[in-house]
Amino acid sequence: MYNKSAKNPNINIDGLWSHSRVYGREYRCTMPTYYYISLFDKFDKRREQTFQTAWCRIPDNWNNEPDYSDTLLIRTLDVVSDEYVKSYEDRGIIVDNITDLYDINTGIPTINGRSCHHTMTKYLDPSRDEAKREEGFKDLILMRLGEVYITLAEAYVRTNQPEKAAEVITQLRKRALVDGHESELKVTAADMDMDFILEEGARELGCELNRWYMLKRSGKMVEWVKEHNPDITLIKDYHIYRPLPQDALYEVTNLDVFVQNKGYK
Repeated sequence: MYNKSAKNPNINIDGLWSHSRVYGREYRCTMPTYYYISLFDKFDKRREQTFQTAWCRIPDNWNNEPDYSDTLLIRTLDVVSDEYVKSYEDRGIIVDNITDLYDINTGIPTINGRSCHHTMTKYLDPSRDEAKREEGFKDLILMRLGEVYITLAEAYVRTNQPEKAAEVITQLRKRALVDGHESELKVTAADMDMDFILEEGARELGCELNRWYMLKRSGKMVEWVKEHNPDITLIKDYHIYRPLPQDALYEVTNLDVFVQNKGYK
């Protein structure tokens, strides 16, 4: 809900609608983990392009374009000071500090943060002609160039060619560089291991369906999820395989051979 603040989710913010053609629909969406947000360097363009952090007044009708000169709500990606918050709130701009959304020590979302969290911009579809329209018109992307680069770098890591992996990541990051801060995203062969690939893969593919394949392929999925997503407490080793559809099991005659994956009833 971007029309309410995590500090007081019972009060609507005047000028922000429950649905918006530009900002999306109110219904619950993918919530990023605190770990995912913290993966991005502040000089990485992908950070601001992945998370929406500010919402502006939408005049008159929820189908209208926001007035980008009139900010009403900010949700920070970093812990900010009380003075920072006050400087905006004195101007009538509500600030949800990231500590209003997550316990930054455990990564567990706050109760209000679960409803009032950052928007993942990759899911927004302002091409809809009405705020209440459920159908979207964006392409469904099955594979994109960023994934190809990540997969190539992973292959080089697996074949003990870290120098080539670093070259691939360097190429991938060119579009993410901020002028004057290029060194912040510099990588070397020494950085290249599977942990780095999984982290860079998250920066590129986070909250996308293909991310699951990368985690499974790494052989580290269960430990990675346990370490970085405190909400997922019931994951087991057998979850590296998905359950076979029961309808498929009904269709076969050799159920003594073609059996459900271990762990699933």
